[in-house]
Amino acid sequence: MTSTFKALAISAVIAAMPAVATAQSFPQVEDRFWILWEKEGLSGTGCPKGAACVFSRDYRATLLSDKVTPQLQKLFQQDQGVYERGRLGPAKDAPHVCQQHGAVAYLETNPELQLLSDRLDALRGLVGVGLDLRKLKPPPGESNVFGQRLHEAFTRKFRDAGLIVVSPDESARLPGQPKFNLFFSFSDDDSTCEYTFSVFASLSQTALLSRDLRTKLSVGVWSFSTKPKHGETLTEYDAILRAADAFLEDFKEANAPGNGN
Repeated sequence: MTSTFKALAISAVIAAMPAVATAQSFPQVEDRFWILWEKEGLSGTGCPKGAACVFSRDYRATLLSDKVTPQLQKLFQQDQGVYERGRLGPAKDAPHVCQQHGAVAYLETNPELQLLSDRLDALRGLVGVGLDLRKLKPPPGESNVFGQRLHEAFTRKFRDAGLIVVSPDESARLPGQPKFNLFFSFSDDDSTCEYTFSVFASLSQTALLSRDLRTKLSVGVWSFSTKPKHGETLTEYDAILRAADAFLEDFKEANAPGNGN
């Protein structure tokens, strides 16, 4: 990660003080002056302009003074005069200070009132996935390279569709931290029951709770399952590949022109 630091201009916070309940009471204010420290960071791959490059900002504030000094008054009076004369405007990338219900103000709507999205919306704008199938347990009759073969096939299909493929740990650098998970189970081949198997795949991404945007979780946003039908001739390898094909079909539909793209 690369970081840059900026010492931003001193800002004044004026907080309303409770007034004494008398007929002659007036609102009272208190001036406090803060210094704001901004930290910018770049992480991921292809920085600074690559699709998998993640830009972040972090702020720290320190109280400079809770007293109105002549020097601070003069500083802000001078700045105000410059703005009024049109010589200088506020910086375009200056941070916005949110008051109570800041998340609602930032989104310009209450997230609780927003309609539920279509299930494919979670795939719109997806740039890549974390994936590792190399340790997948082989079914009866398959060699230990079963998982490696599938991993290479999935990786090839995903990359041909324009997706970045990284390890599950490296997916933390991708927007949304997407991980493609695959679960493969099969019955004991020497059991008295008929041999069968099943495949379940899912995509997990990070999401915020609409009732509390401070809560961030990794949740499943897409899933697929399959198993051989009675009398169907289907190998385990081909059944697992169906998960990749189903995912890419939905991914392409979600990112097709006209679907909000």
